[in-house]
Amino acid sequence: MMPTETEALRAAVQAATQMDLESVKIARIKDTLHLAEIRVSESLLTLCGTKPREFSLL
Repeated sequence: MMPTETEALRAAVQAATQMDLESVKIARIKDTLHLAEIRVSESLLTLCGTKPREFSLL
């Protein structure tokens, strides 16, 4: 178990893909009933449109 959600996500990505964490594109939703808030990785943020302030970085 990792101390934070961010560390757990980083460990999972590295274990599953062996990819560079800077290039991995991840989107996270709480559940399908709460789609108004979507958390995205920084590498995906550039593809999210013209209002990046509405997104949180993982």
